[in-house]
Amino acid sequence: MSLLKLPNFPCPKCYDRTGVIDSRPKFEQRLVWRRRRCVACRFTFTTTEKAVEEKGGKSVRA
Repeated sequence: MSLLKLPNFPCPKCYDRTGVIDSRPKFEQRLVWRRRRCVACRFTFTTTEKAVEEKGGKSVRA
């Protein structure tokens, strides 16, 4: 199983780097659900990311 290259999100268990093993958009809520795995301790966890609109109309991750 390969890991997608996205901005780093630290492991909540050992604080090492993680990779995304699954990602699914939730269009109606403007969310992205991601399943992540730590490359060091192999801990697997889920994150939910929401797009937030800043002044100037630019969309960023929350």
